[in-house]
Amino acid sequence: MPRRWTLHLNYLANDLREVRGQAVVYAEGLTILRPELAASAALPSRADAWNHVEPVFCGRIGPDNEVCMDVTGHPGFHSAAGIGGLCWGDGDEG
Repeated sequence: MPRRWTLHLNYLANDLREVRGQAVVYAEGLTILRPELAASAALPSRADAWNHVEPVFCGRIGPDNEVCMDVTGHPGFHSAAGIGGLCWGDGDEG
């Protein structure tokens, strides 16, 4: 039976905002090279505290069960992945 595995990539960053920015770049780049990878699964952590993960992407579920792929804590509407992906506001969910 196949199992899920985690690849740890170490890089330097000054703060969590910079960490998330780099994580977006890496996740999006990897999904271009390997489409079977889910960018939404990106969860960075400090190298000395790998069990304390931080979300990169919002992950909010929309009205058509699409997942918001904007950065965590983004302002405004939620938006699904891809060009022309569904956009919704908090009042549109359900």
